[in-house]
Amino acid sequence: MADVFRGIRVSELIRSEPLLISQLGRNASLQKSLVAFCDGLHQKKWTDAQLAEF
Repeated sequence: MADVFRGIRVSELIRSEPLLISQLGRNASLQKSLVAFCDGLHQKKWTDAQLAEF
């Protein structure tokens, strides 16, 4: 769970960057975090408390 949160936080750090390459990197980071979240969701790795944090 910490890795998913960390990935989201890192991608949010460059949210205001005007360069296209920065936004492409942000998009890739968010996508990886979303895949990790969905994998955990499908494998029922998240507790109700963890899901509430998301």
